[in-house]
Amino acid sequence: MQLSNELITKELMEVRLEVTEIGTNVKYIQKKVDENSAIADSIHSLSSTVQALASTIDQISSQTKNDIANCRDGIKRMGQRIEDLEKEPGRKWKAMTAQITGLLIAAIIGAMAARFMGGGF
Repeated sequence: MQLSNELITKELMEVRLEVTEIGTNVKYIQKKVDENSAIADSIHSLSSTVQALASTIDQISSQTKNDIANCRDGIKRMGQRIEDLEKEPGRKWKAMTAQITGLLIAAIIGAMAARFMGGGF
């Protein structure tokens, strides 16, 4: 009986050592799980931030495209206004020369009519 008590005690000691080793391993694994959980949380947070940045970049890109289109339209309108302003002196010159020509023709016709009617120059 003595032998069997010693054997049981020895086996209990071995089991205790194994349980202690398993406990140590479980603590190590739990620590790693906690670390990985923190890393996963950080990755999730980073992913959310990147997603928000991508959305903001899309909005900025869309707004920038609209701004560029508006600038192009504005430049086109300015170009047309500049063309119109550049043409204005020519239009005025044509109108003035048409008036002068009309006045000269009227003066010549008037002089001819005066001469024909008997008045002289």
